[in-house]
Amino acid sequence: MTRAGFLGRRVFRFAWVLVFVALLDELASGVPFVGAPEIRGSFELAYGTTSVILLGLPELVSWVVEPPLFLLSDRYGKRPMILFGLVLLGLAFIAGGLAPNAWVFGAALIASFPGSGLGVALSQAALMDAYPKRRDALMARWTLLGEVGDLITPIMLSTIMLAGGSWRGAMIIAGITFLLQAIATARVPWRTGPSF
Repeated sequence: MTRAGFLGRRVFRFAWVLVFVALLDELASGVPFVGAPEIRGSFELAYGTTSVILLGLPELVSWVVEPPLFLLSDRYGKRPMILFGLVLLGLAFIAGGLAPNAWVFGAALIASFPGSGLGVALSQAALMDAYPKRRDALMARWTLLGEVGDLITPIMLSTIMLAGGSWRGAMIIAGITFLLQAIATARVPWRTGPSF
């Protein structure tokens, strides 16, 4: 294989591994919301409490925690922070799927929001930094895959439930997928440059 061909394959793999994060994020993050009625029933929660656990507290904590973490990415590079975010997302979703009570489930969701900020937002930033002349095309692909993820979420959850599973199984599957994405991101050759 020629050097040009090798570099072309490297660039293709790097770009698509990061773009795939958009699909995975929308697919996985939709699970708690699509499964909210079953989650509420599992923990015997009031509607208001369910809203606070699913959205209120995680959003509030992420607003406080994410900015300092983004500053660390400027100092240590995007790649390690992306990997940390994806692993945190994976572990948080698995913990949420195994949660014995609403408190553990809420803590898992709180942990997942900064994980998403690091793993997803920084993946997008790294992608745009790596290909400044192709930002429009890459953002179009990012948006398209995110929409596909949104569409797949209810289908995935319905399929799991028809097979005898529940929202717990969906969250565990999502968590494992995030961990696999972290492995793929760690293994793919990254474009060199000051941002990485």
